[in-house]
Amino acid sequence: MHAPAERMVVVYGTLDCEDTNASRALLAATHVSYQYQDLNVPDAAKELDWILGQEPHKKPTIVIVERLDEDTSQIVSHIMQVPKDKEFFEELAAAGLVPHGITLEAVREKINLHKLALEKTS
Repeated sequence: MHAPAERMVVVYGTLDCEDTNASRALLAATHVSYQYQDLNVPDAAKELDWILGQEPHKKPTIVIVERLDEDTSQIVSHIMQVPKDKEFFEELAAAGLVPHGITLEAVREKINLHKLALEKTS
């Protein structure tokens, strides 16, 4: 009998992209761990080429991959490009990645509080 699939989120984008930073903020506020791949790094761009088979890349592109077991390579289960926060949150929840009890409204509030704190320190 196999264990449930292990899911991982990978964010492909650039640090100067507002949409990439918004997606990363949503992941952080939702307590979803993720890998960040900077598309300015050639290996990351090549990896995304392999997944999408197209260029240019939309930023961010969010990929949810699954590993069925230790002997199985990763398979792509979801691809989102420049997702809006509601769509992104719903996909994360559907994939079982959002911890129980966390709502989109609470996540938005946490992001807004973080932005206010940053504004006060600048």
